[in-house]
Amino acid sequence: SCPHKPGACLADEELFLNMCYMKCSVLTGGTYPYRTAAATCCKRTDMSCMVEDGLTDGLNGQSLTNASFAVGGGCKDDNADTHCRPHMPQQSLTEA
Repeated sequence: SCPHKPGACLADEELFLNMCYMKCSVLTGGTYPYRTAAATCCKRTDMSCMVEDGLTDGLNGQSLTNASFAVGGGCKDDNADTHCRPHMPQQSLTEA
């Protein structure tokens, strides 16, 4: 993992470009488990993620972009201390 400020993401989040997002695997039921952008998840980790899944251009895209993917893991958990928006790693999650 790349160096980042002290802190951690919630258990259902992943670190992407120094921000915590809800895991793509959670958001897509495991179909698109790899995050490639704030609002894009992909089936694989190669160049096929540059093209949207289902396009009929012959490139066999493997990604899915949806604004609803740009969320934090704290949505719908009824806890005011967790974030529903993407956020920086939380130092409070690493303190004993």
